[in-house]
Amino acid sequence: MGKQNRFLDQLHMDTTSPFQLWDNGVAYTESCRGILDIGEGFIRLKLGKRAVTVWGDGLEVASFQDGRLLLRGRIVRVDFDG
Repeated sequence: MGKQNRFLDQLHMDTTSPFQLWDNGVAYTESCRGILDIGEGFIRLKLGKRAVTVWGDGLEVASFQDGRLLLRGRIVRVDFDG
């Protein structure tokens, strides 16, 4: 039950944040302007004026619509470029 409550708390996080990384291997944003590149072990996104690279294993775009992007997989690192 504790794990379930923690997951529900994550779903109710402040959605005004430009990029959120959840404990369950999910990354979420409401400000994605596009997917720049997808390669072996990474997905590169355009968030506002900034590029963001998500590194990991088994990464996939679960959904992308109206600027809302949901990634899932084993995320090991996130690089925020200038």
